[in-house]
Amino acid sequence: MPDINKLINVLLGKDTSDEVLLMEMIIDNEIIKEYIVKYLSRPWVDYSKTDKEKRCKYWDNIILFYQSLGYSCFRVSNALTFEFDTKKANDKSITSTKDRGWANHSGKIITEEDFKAYPWPTVEDIDLFDYEYVSSKLPQGMGILACVYGGIFEMLCEYLVGFEQLCFMEYENEQLLEKIFKKTGDILLEAYEKIVKISKVAVLFQGDDFGFTQGLMFPPLFYEKYVFPWHKNLANIAHANNKPYFLHSCGNLRDIKTSLLEIGIDAKHSFEDKGWSVIDFSNEMKGKMGVIGGVDVDKLCRYDKKQLEEYCIKILDVCHNNGRYAFGSGNSIANYVPLENFLIMINTAKNYKKG
Repeated sequence: MPDINKLINVLLGKDTSDEVLLMEMIIDNEIIKEYIVKYLSRPWVDYSKTDKEKRCKYWDNIILFYQSLGYSCFRVSNALTFEFDTKKANDKSITSTKDRGWANHSGKIITEEDFKAYPWPTVEDIDLFDYEYVSSKLPQGMGILACVYGGIFEMLCEYLVGFEQLCFMEYENEQLLEKIFKKTGDILLEAYEKIVKISKVAVLFQGDDFGFTQGLMFPPLFYEKYVFPWHKNLANIAHANNKPYFLHSCGNLRDIKTSLLEIGIDAKHSFEDKGWSVIDFSNEMKGKMGVIGGVDVDKLCRYDKKQLEEYCIKILDVCHNNGRYAFGSGNSIANYVPLENFLIMINTAKNYKKG
């Protein structure tokens, strides 16, 4: 039976579990669709922002998918959308039926005039329908991992300003940089203040990629000045409402691990073996912070059944036995992850015996 409270208490260090608990940030729709059709014999309904009947049927499938596989929660996002430019490329995944979008190098806000002209979302644009519908339909014991949209750093680095322009703006127009951070942050906080009140919202789970395999994209002082105060505000909103605050952040974040604790992050997600592996993170942060996931997506895609089982057991031998751990992928179940490998990963966890 699902037990979101058990999952949360394990990640917070208030409880232990002999059973391996599961959690994912994202499972791509193509993977869910394949499972729903193949194993649950249900028709798939694509999500439609403009058609609430389709939205309801979509979420009905999502709920059944996670429940049937033994999850206690899943993420609901996109209460707001921000306008940004993308480039399109052919998605080579065999399950994909659409192009893959890529962020432009340069965003939509480079000057003060751009800032004033940008179509900023407002309070009236906050869409709570998905959160409220899912909350009303979740089986007993399940909860929502709530996210509004991209993280405060990601929003500027990837979409609104762009990485290269952000580097220049820090030195050439710091006043504008501060204004963009504040405007974006205020909007996200306003949405979270509404979402956190919805009954089945169990966790605020924000994504914000700070780094890459070798380290951070900006020096620690940049994050401390412009980014971390906003995550501290989000953690405060969660904690004031008796909910934990989880962070997904890609990259090797060793240089800011003390800051992550000071912000009030209760558990961290996103690991890859080439950078700060989940085993190293669990050993270094043992007892200080919850740990989510860690199965390297490249290995999840490429390994055969025996290799994958042995690899997953190696992670569980350390992380599950260290405690404060939920098992899953290091990033997400992308549409190029073979469904059968995903199921092998889950079954390995279900059959695991704590040492």
